[in-house]
Amino acid sequence: MGGSFVILSTGLAPNAYSPNLEGNLSWELGGLNNSQGWDLVQLTLQMEVPDPFICFAFDFAFYSEEYPEYVGTQYNDTFIAEMGPPGAASTFVIVGSEVDAPNNIAFDSIGNVIDVNNVFGFIAASDTTYDGVVGPLGARSEVVPGTQIELVFSIMDLGDPIYDSAVFLDNFRWTMDPSESCQPGAVGIDDDEDGIPNFLDNCPDVANPLQEDSDVDDVGDACDSEGPTPNSNGLGGADDCNDGVDNDGDGNTDGVSDPFDNCHSIANPGQANTDGDQWGDACETADCIAVATVWPTPIGDEDCDGWISGNENFYGTLPLTACPATADPIDEDPDAWPPDFNDDRTVNILDLLLTLDTNADTVPDAGFKVSFGATDPDPLYFPRFDLNMDGSINMLDFVGAPNSFKSMFGLSCA
Repeated sequence: MGGSFVILSTGLAPNAYSPNLEGNLSWELGGLNNSQGWDLVQLTLQMEVPDPFICFAFDFAFYSEEYPEYVGTQYNDTFIAEMGPPGAASTFVIVGSEVDAPNNIAFDSIGNVIDVNNVFGFIAASDTTYDGVVGPLGARSEVVPGTQIELVFSIMDLGDPIYDSAVFLDNFRWTMDPSESCQPGAVGIDDDEDGIPNFLDNCPDVANPLQEDSDVDDVGDACDSEGPTPNSNGLGGADDCNDGVDNDGDGNTDGVSDPFDNCHSIANPGQANTDGDQWGDACETADCIAVATVWPTPIGDEDCDGWISGNENFYGTLPLTACPATADPIDEDPDAWPPDFNDDRTVNILDLLLTLDTNADTVPDAGFKVSFGATDPDPLYFPRFDLNMDGSINMLDFVGAPNSFKSMFGLSCA
């Protein structure tokens, strides 16, 4: 966000600047409430569209104390931005535990309002009192020069009045973007245009589309100019993988960093492996080398793809085969790599957008997007997409740790 912006909150907006020292922050406001009787905060703008502009846009970030405790539940503090004629823009209604807002222009890629369950995912927030954030995101809509419009920003408690949320609004602007570039809906701001939104990007200002991070310091290779500390030669990036320094802090200074070391916690500098299996002679069955890329390999991960074999049995993927046999999508059954839903060897947005017609009736009935929100035994529920194995397809499968789609977003397995 820029140096100045607007904050709307279901609690006290100045708390946004406080350190995150509490387990949760809750403040029930007096005044405007939604139909459930809980806090509703709105900002209404009435404007004449200046000539010759045909589009407007704004940026925003949604913060919430409900992350991670209430991801996937009915407690969904919600942000919407409704546009329409003056006095008639805001038409939202609450149905059950969901907000139905036909005039909303800030929705995620499957049409849902912005809350802790949005498909963009939430990450831990920093430099604020709130626990999690999605964004910065951008939203826009077409307009007609010379007409009067109303834009109503709303944030509200949903399900209960506790656990505050806030939206930061910034950079409202009129533009000349053509119609195809000015459709309603939120998108992740991607300054380096590498396909990874800034808030998920390990190099937000330098293109790093595969999110390579050879020294596993959360700074991508494309922008890791200094390397982690300690650093023996100052070159950073992939160079730190074999510099003889304990860059990953595991006490092992054998010169081979964990992602490529067949004994992570025990020195095995020559990588001796007499029986030719996955583990070095110094530790034998205690560890496992990652396959062709950088990710943790937990105990019980027999094929070294980052996923425990017992979990893979639940998903229906191959516990002894790490990577897809080919890069062709949808050509293998069962799949090999749990987060690669379309089995093209790369974890990216295409996996989330995958839809399948399993009964040949021309109606999609499977895929993360189709199954989102389904719970066992719903016909749309498939264990294949339930990465955290809780019986429900929800945002915890996207952002949960240690097994999640987000944890491997941008990585490839070959």
